Amino acid sequence: MRKPLLLLGTILSFFWTYSQEISQAKALLEEVSQQTAGYTNIVLDFDHRLDNVEADVHQQASGRLSLQGERYHLDYMGIEQLFDGQYIYLIIHEDEEVIIQSPGDEESIMSPSKILSFWKSGYQITMGNLSNLDKRTVQELILTPIDSDTDIEEVVIGIDMDTKHLYQITETGKNSTVTSYLIRHFKVDQPLDDKQFTFDRENYENEKNYTISETD
Repeated sequence: MRKPLLLLGTILSFFWTYSQEISQAKALLEEVSQQTAGYTNIVLDFDHRLDNVEADVHQQASGRLSLQGERYHLDYMGIEQLFDGQYIYLIIHEDEEVIIQSPGDEESIMSPSKILSFWKSGYQITMGNLSNLDKRTVQELILTPIDSDTDIEEVVIGIDMDTKHLYQITETGKNSTVTSYLIRHFKVDQPLDDKQFTFDRENYENEKNYTISETD
């Protein structure tokens, strides 16, 4: 009888440990989410990478994202995108063009409260590796989609355990594409100029002579 009892004990221990890891992972993400939502504004300087070895595609660029309330301003690869609370403005400097559109739904609007809230539905969460990266103690959290029809294989979130700020997000697709965002600077409650969240139509249409188009 000893071997079956040992086996049963091992199985129960495994499930207990696994359950504990899920609870710890959810509690950590909830803590980070609540802290993030409490800031007046957030400014992120990030590095973005996209790699697909099979297709021999490798891209890398840097950007900045500023968020205040429901409004945001993204500056990435020479393109600016801002949301003033009502419309999304895509400013393509190379083409001297501005595209104005209404947000499709609330899920398409970025905000501090939504940066880390996507995990609350549709994902199974477990603890990953704890490691030292760039003089930071980073805890990885592994998110696996519950829906098998999704194109996402898994999402790995890295949390800076000293600040409880987001440090890195890596998404692996079923097509072997790996997309990652590494946050170099995470600044909060900054004295931001309100103008960066508003679109000056006269400036772009008359002074810069950009083409402006509006879509539903």
